[in-house]
Amino acid sequence: MKIKITVDDVVDDSCNVNQHFREGGNYSIILAETKEAIQCMSRLENSPADSNIPIYVALAVLVFLAMLWYILKVMARNNVFLKIRYYFNPAMAALDDHAEISQQDLGVPTNSTEADTHRPRKERLKSLDTFRGLSLVIMCFVNYGGGGYWFFDHSDWNGITVADLVMPWFVWIMGTSMAYSFQTQLRRSTPKYKMFFQIFKRSCILFVLGLLINSSDGMNPGRIENFRIPGVLQRFAGTYLIVATIHMFFAKPNDPNQYTWWSSIRDLTDFWLEWILNGSLVLIWLLLTFTLRVPNCPSGYLGPGGWAKDGQGSQIVSNCTGGAAAYIDHVIFGENHIYQTPTCQEIYKTTVPHDPEGLLGTLTSCFSASWGFRLVKSCVPSQTGRAE
Repeated sequence: MKIKITVDDVVDDSCNVNQHFREGGNYSIILAETKEAIQCMSRLENSPADSNIPIYVALAVLVFLAMLWYILKVMARNNVFLKIRYYFNPAMAALDDHAEISQQDLGVPTNSTEADTHRPRKERLKSLDTFRGLSLVIMCFVNYGGGGYWFFDHSDWNGITVADLVMPWFVWIMGTSMAYSFQTQLRRSTPKYKMFFQIFKRSCILFVLGLLINSSDGMNPGRIENFRIPGVLQRFAGTYLIVATIHMFFAKPNDPNQYTWWSSIRDLTDFWLEWILNGSLVLIWLLLTFTLRVPNCPSGYLGPGGWAKDGQGSQIVSNCTGGAAAYIDHVIFGENHIYQTPTCQEIYKTTVPHDPEGLLGTLTSCFSASWGFRLVKSCVPSQTGRAE
């Protein structure tokens, strides 16, 4: 932390205070004048409690519940509850055995059939479901304030917090889930035009839901003129439409190289053109970001604008918030239809609207989703038929 010191109406050089300030602490700044300069030191006046105690308690409760659930599942699998029941009531064991024998002898039909016995069970990727659930929990904390903890709030511009990771996590999860969806459709020999219809339909639903969320505070003629078009679900819709459509043209009903000696890299050898297309999205992002001429802004500017100097002077970049990404949104959506109060506004005093879920960022989201998709295609064996 830098502090400007004014002594007798003369502003002295800044002095640095290097200290980790505890939340809820009261600090005093002590000035010590020497021959060379004025030194400043900080002193803690109180003993604040650890602000992370509620998080420790929540984690302990979650660990306890997880362990309890696991223990109960093991006990149920080993018929521990049934044994306890028979221990306290031995007569129930004889009745249950007699009922089971009677139904078999009398040919009492059951709900299960031979076809049901051999029908493959629908498997779930538990690790993915767990990761999705964790992301949802963190998202709820972020959306509802997160108890005032700084890491549950989005960074103003530079830096990264847990809140900034939630959306990329969901993009990666979407790409991972996409691999299993394609496997199911390929096993059913679904025509590609039907696959594209499902992709387009799902993308439209996500986009419309995103617009509905943007209109959650009501619609009126004045509101429509400043209605925000981009959003989180809109970003998901565009990402899913692009990534799923690209893979649809290269999807294969089987995996002939699954058991070859190069099977570990078969995703590169079998889908090399798809890798090039996904990589070209990042190349397009780089070209637009660093070569697009933004009026009255330096080329390749990535800063928050406003009072941020970035070594070029505040007057040069004051209206350059977001650089090329914001400029593209202004041209396509219009200045009134994007996010009006970006997080950088409070610190850098920006006056230009900037949308964090703008159009240009969809390209890098596509690459993130494709990585989740490609990881599953490389590691999970192809399921071309029903399990017998």
